[in-house]
Amino acid sequence: MEKIVKPFFEPARIEKQLAELHKSASPGDERDLLFNLILVSSQDTEKKAATLLDGLMGKRSARIIHIKHTDNAESSLRLSARCSLDRAKRGVCFQEIVIENGKDNAGFAPGTWTGLLVRDLPVIALWLPTADTMQDLFIHLEDHVDKIIIDFWTLEKQGLSPEDFISQMELLAPDSLAILSDIHWHRLLDMRRKIALFMDENKLCDNHSSIKKITLSGVSSSTFFLIKNWLIDRLGWKNTEPAPEIEKQNSARPELIITADTEYKMHLAEPDDSQDVEILRQECDNPEPDGFFLQALHVSM
Repeated sequence: MEKIVKPFFEPARIEKQLAELHKSASPGDERDLLFNLILVSSQDTEKKAATLLDGLMGKRSARIIHIKHTDNAESSLRLSARCSLDRAKRGVCFQEIVIENGKDNAGFAPGTWTGLLVRDLPVIALWLPTADTMQDLFIHLEDHVDKIIIDFWTLEKQGLSPEDFISQMELLAPDSLAILSDIHWHRLLDMRRKIALFMDENKLCDNHSSIKKITLSGVSSSTFFLIKNWLIDRLGWKNTEPAPEIEKQNSARPELIITADTEYKMHLAEPDDSQDVEILRQECDNPEPDGFFLQALHVSM
């Protein structure tokens, strides 16, 4: 069920109407809300945002605040509620607030959405557009959320490299870098495990001082950035002078080449986005950022 509300700066009225919609959609016995999810999308990423949200539906009960960037003259707000039954026949419900930000930028204003957060629940933000398109909103997020989830892979497709994103954040919202998490980092978990096993089997972890160069070929820029930083962090090369070179090469075949006393090669497989919904669920279950990701991130800072 859905209801359009305008004007939309009255949290008490919105909560009342949302409660009515929730009651109509609810099967009766239901799960408690577990977290607030602020989902931020642009016109380029709205489809991906909807796919992730639909995939999460039925797995966790949550208050969803979806802030969309539009070309409309005025901002507007829609309310809805939807529920599904879990295996125990209990309702798993979304309370959804869709804010379409217009040219008046009223939808981005903190006073519009902060009063709609459910108190005493974790607040997770999923950021899908590039930072420069909606920088005013990003600046305010860091003051109101426990964690900001980005996707370096999606940002790369929009023309923004991980290095440029970090540079923007250091200027716009430096404190946000301490609460950042990345979907692509989690996609690369299997790759990181296989690289670690490969290096251990070839005794390169214990003898990493023999490594002269590491080459990653046939991978995306976001994959190269994350794997390079992870290797530098885990091998303790950040403060090593001169540090062994880690380079990226264009190739149709994803591959890792380690040059030491001899040359070691292993085939790599770039991950796809098939696990994104499960990654998002795990990220929402744990409001704390991944410490290993933050360590890798700070290699470039």
